[in-house]
Amino acid sequence: PSSIEIKPPLSLTISDPQEYTLFNQAILYGVLIEPYFAKIHINHLYAIFIDRYKLFLSLLVGIVNELYGKLVDSVKEQLIWVTKEMIDVSATGIDSLLVYLMRQIVGGDFSDRNLWLCFELVSLYLSKWVCLLQEKPVVLTSALYTFLRLLADYCSFDQ
Repeated sequence: PSSIEIKPPLSLTISDPQEYTLFNQAILYGVLIEPYFAKIHINHLYAIFIDRYKLFLSLLVGIVNELYGKLVDSVKEQLIWVTKEMIDVSATGIDSLLVYLMRQIVGGDFSDRNLWLCFELVSLYLSKWVCLLQEKPVVLTSALYTFLRLLADYCSFDQ
């Protein structure tokens, strides 16, 4: 049997909202669970550009808000990766995702996982500084507050 390779841009049409929701859920699942195919999956998402990725971002926010603590490390790494991808395309709702990711940082918790998330978000903000400053300056204000609070926790813990 011959295999068919799908490459963007796809000439797909989404006929109804339920089909579009299922498409976004499938892409999100693929991005989070199959990191070696994540770029291919995200390119399929880019091929169907209907709502500026609003539905996709709302699914991501739901996962971060409701399931973050239960996720395995590889999925958390993919969350950071896909967040960077969504910043690059100025996805609608990226500010909510960034705020919910910052809410996962636990003040006073110096565990490796919590420090990893802090490091990843600081790195993300530094690497996407110009884009975020132009598009979402309120997010940077929130990040500054969060990281200053954590710095105060760390300084009081260190003494």
